[in-house]
Parts: sequence; C-alpha cells; structure tokens
Amino acid sequence: MPEKFLPDGGSLDKAKAGLVHVLTAFGSIIGLLACAAAVQGEWTTVQVLILLAVAIDSADGTLARKLKVKQTIPRIDGALMDNLVDFINYCFLPAFILLFSNLLPVQARLAAASLLLLSSCYQFSQTDAKTRDCYFRGFPSYWNVLVVYLFLLETSAAVNLAAIIAFAILVFIPIYYVYPSRTPTLRSLTLGLSAAWLLLILSAVLLQPAYAEASRLAALFSLLFIVYYLALSLFLSAKRYGFI
Repeated sequence: MPEKFLPDGGSLDKAKAGLVHVLTAFGSIIGLLACAAAVQGEWTTVQVLILLAVAIDSADGTLARKLKVKQTIPRIDGALMDNLVDFINYCFLPAFILLFSNLLPVQARLAAASLLLLSSCYQFSQTDAKTRDCYFRGFPSYWNVLVVYLFLLETSAAVNLAAIIAFAILVFIPIYYVYPSRTPTLRSLTLGLSAAWLLLILSAVLLQPAYAEASRLAALFSLLFIVYYLALSLFLSAKRYGFI
C-alpha cells in the first residue's frame, strides 16, 4: 500500500482510543436491551446481558489507561461517559428489574427501586466516590450483581427486600471498597479471582433452569470471591482508619 494511504501514528492512536470510547458507550445499548428483555420476562437473557456489561466495564478502563485515551482524545471525558453508562447498568437497570420481576413483594417494589436509585444518586455524586488512591467509598452500587444473585439463589421476597435496604444503608457508611482493576494491594490476585468469578456466575446463569442444582452450586461457589472481596475491603478500611 502506498505510504500516503497509511495512517500516521497519531491517527492510529486516535482510532484505537475512539474504539475504547465506543466500547464504553456500547454498554448503554446493553442496558437498553436488558430493559427490553425484562419487560418480556426473559430473565436469563437479562442476567447474561448484565454480566456482559460487567465484563465490558471491567475491561474498558484498563484499555483506556493502556492506550492513554485521556491524552489522545482530551475533548471526550471518558470518566464521565463511564459513570453515565455505569449508572444505567449498575443502578437504573436493577431498579427497573425490581419493578417487573417477582423478586420483591408487590407493595414494596416501587419503594425499593426508588431507594436503590436515590442512594445510588448520592453515591455517584460524591466527589470522593472513587478516591485518589483507587478505592470506592461506600457501597459501590453493585446492584446489578446483587440482582443476579437474587435470581440464582431464589431467596424469598422478604429476604430480597432486606438485602436492598441493607445495601442502600451501606452506601452511606464510609467503608473503602477495593477497586478491582486499580487498588494496588493484591491487584493481580483480585483480577484473577474476578475473571474466575465472572466465568462461574455466567455458568450458573446459563445452567438454569435445566440444571438447577448445578446452577445453584456454581452460584454458591462464586460467592467465595465475594467473601474475599469484602474481607479484603474491610481489612484495608480498618488499616486505613488505624484500627489495625
């Protein structure tokens, strides 16, 4: 190919950076598709789309830092775009699901979904929601993950409601939660376990309802990562506050 038709290094870098932004923005379409599936009661599809959105969210930030997207395309605020898409998939979508599913008592659905959204608005608007040393301050609105577990574990509507209230309260408690792709402590281990967790929970979703027992076993086993994540977050929070 003649040299004049080849993109220069700067153009190629911008193209790569632009594709990272497209990947991030595509998460909003996944959220829209999940809402449409929820209206139709296609709950397995909803859960698969939730996990796909989680996978994209786990990868796009790392790609953006590696490709120096912020410096390459400074006119686009990738962090703001990421927050917008995250609010759709981590907060609005789970609230929407609570309204259309049987996870909660009928009389409590709107109130619980509203509580979820209001607490998440507070979480996302904090200036230190993501700290400079790479932690989440307060429960980091993993509502989509919670909803998937409520489906998989088939807990009662009363237990589900209690879980929603408990996590909404945790938004306001200044515990520092691990930012899996950025918190330095045990980052390689956390990323490896995160990938294993995603595969396990996706397996649990795909196995239902035909293989209910295997699905439930995979879901329960995947909770080991949640225990690890919470234990590490609590340990680092206690260390940060000088308790240990």
